[in-house]
Amino acid sequence: MGRSCCAPGCRNGVTCGLSDSHARLGMYAFPDKDKDSHRRKLWIEHVRRGDGFEPTASSFVCSEHFTPESFERHPSTSRRSKLKDDAVPTIFEYNRPPHQRASNAISKRVIAVMLTFHITFYFYSYISAL
Repeated sequence: MGRSCCAPGCRNGVTCGLSDSHARLGMYAFPDKDKDSHRRKLWIEHVRRGDGFEPTASSFVCSEHFTPESFERHPSTSRRSKLKDDAVPTIFEYNRPPHQRASNAISKRVIAVMLTFHITFYFYSYISAL
């Protein structure tokens, strides 16, 4: 069964049979409603899914939305071992500079593909006219 990040604009997800490139991506469930309601509310506010969003057991936030300081380090290695008890996700599209936002990167890719298509089309049109 796969897990995907519920943060708006995030396309990260993991599935069974992870590849090495996705092995470092962690998925973290929202804090328990009964045990840590204050931190759960902070997570919901920071994720900004809109009014009325109530996370379910299948709602996750990926590790890319947490600062490095949000993780406890494994004592014998430098890899992350677990999320700290007071961690709150703080890195989202809405608080990134415009040039780093995914939507901006997608727009640049679309423009690059369109330009490549037009240049190729005009090149072949010119060649066939000769």
